[in-house]
Amino acid sequence: MPKPIQTVFPTQKHLKGLNKLLKFFKTQTAIAESLGISRQTVNDWYCGRKVITEQYAYRLERMLQDRITIFELRPDLSKKDLRMPKF
Repeated sequence: MPKPIQTVFPTQKHLKGLNKLLKFFKTQTAIAESLGISRQTVNDWYCGRKVITEQYAYRLERMLQDRITIFELRPDLSKKDLRMPKF
């Protein structure tokens, strides 16, 4: 019997930031293309199968000129958890 998919964020809190992100880009495909990743990865964020990495959250914050923050995309993080992203 297959194991059920366990979501990373079972609450709606993470979706608030992701939905805000979707308002800027309009589609998950556009988000994926802007980051150079697969659409499936972005879909996994929305379904809670994967967590958006700090690096991608940071890049999106910079792309959107702080109209969305890392903490909106990753509500589980605090300022003390952040590390300088490597590009």
